[in-house]
This record gives sequence, C-alpha cells and structure tokens, in this order.
Amino acid sequence: MAVVNKKKQGGIALITVLMILAIMVTIAATMTGRLTLSLKRTEGLTFSQKVYWYGQASADLGRMILDQDFADSEVVSLDQIWATPDMVFPLDNGNLAGQIKDQRSCFNVNAVGLQDQGNTPAVPVSQFQYLLEAIGLNDYKAEMVAESTRDWVDPDDKSDAAQGAEDSFYQGRSVAHLAANNLMVDISELRAVQGVGQKVYEKIAPYLCAVPSQDLIINVNTVSVEQPEILYALFKREHDLTVSDFQKLLDDRPTSGCFN
Repeated sequence: MAVVNKKKQGGIALITVLMILAIMVTIAATMTGRLTLSLKRTEGLTFSQKVYWYGQASADLGRMILDQDFADSEVVSLDQIWATPDMVFPLDNGNLAGQIKDQRSCFNVNAVGLQDQGNTPAVPVSQFQYLLEAIGLNDYKAEMVAESTRDWVDPDDKSDAAQGAEDSFYQGRSVAHLAANNLMVDISELRAVQGVGQKVYEKIAPYLCAVPSQDLIINVNTVSVEQPEILYALFKREHDLTVSDFQKLLDDRPTSGCFN
C-alpha cells in the first residue's frame, strides 16, 4: 500500500510541476506579446512623427522655391524651379517625391456658380461645357455635368436648367445627401455631382481644379501642352478656332513664358 501511495504522490507532484510550468510559459508568452506590441506602438509613433516632419519640411521647401522664383521673375512659367518634373529627395529607407502645380493652369470648377443672364448662359458654364465636349463627352453628358456642377456650387437650392440637379435629386439616391451649395474645397467633390461617374471623373479631373473663388483666370504660360482643350474652351464662344490651333500655340510657346 505504501508503494502505491508513493506512486500517487509522485504522479500528483509531477502534474503540479507541469501545471506550474504551463502557467509560467503562458505568463512569459503574454509578457512577450505585450512587450512586442508596445515596441510596435513606439515604432509607429516614431514613424508618424517622421512623416509629419518630412511633410512640414516639404511644405517649407516648396515655399522657399516659390519665393525664389517669384523674386527672380514676374512671369510664372514652366522653366522655373517649381515646375521641375519628378523631383526626388533621398531619405532614410526611402525617397520623398512630389510636384508643384499652378492652380491657374487648369479650369476652376467653382467659376461655374454664376447665374445666367436672361436666356444667355453664364460664360463660365458654357466654357465648362465646351471643355467637357472637347475632352470627349457627348453634348448631352457635357451639358448635364456642367449644369449639375453649377447647381452644386451656387448658393441656392433651385435648379437653373433642365439638366441640372439640386437637393430633390440627391435625396432620391440610395445614399441620400444634399447639394453642397458652396464652393468645392477639392476637385474630388465632383464625384458626388450628377453625371460624374468613375470613368467620367478619371477623364476630366486632370483638366480641373477647385480654387477657393469664382474667378476663372488661366495662366497660358503653365497650361500643359497636352491640354489645349482648356484654351479652346475659353475662346470658342468668341473665336472660330480649333483645338489644333491651340495645340500649335502651346507647342510654339517659349518655356520662359510669353505673357505676364
């Protein structure tokens, strides 16, 4: 009997030791996991701070470049430092790349918020429609997008044309919302406008920008040679010129600019 009791006691002791060992392993694994998570959090915070300061440095560099260019010349043109393409700066474990774009080299969608003058469409609305047609949209689609964009940025909730869209239209969508009735902050807002699907947006967005005013001022010195449609849209109403005419103008334009 004594031998059996000793065996039972030995078995219980072994089980106890194994249980203690298992608990210690579990505690060690938990501590290791928490330590690893803490290290990752610290690494993430450090990385976020690096990105923030890299961003601040990029903005400061951009301002310095613009200040220097503006001090050197009264003409904003594509031969200045700010317009240098593919600027890349080496960093630890990577590179920082970026570009500066003249917001006067594209069509300001906020300019279309003007009201019609009687039966005569507002000039920026017509110009916007001409631009959309020149880019490749058909007449009906171009009119819809132009009029709907005007309704989106104008301050009232009344549609100014049959092809426009105001609150009543957007409230009927699967995800109901209202028209902004205010200037666009970013050109991506155009995706919420009637008629601007993904394919249409990708086609027209490179030609557009959202300047925080209703002024439509184009710097012909910085318009891309691949976008003569912008100049065509501005002058189609008054002049019998084609996109090809403006393409030739941009091809022959000096890189140092020709207008103040």
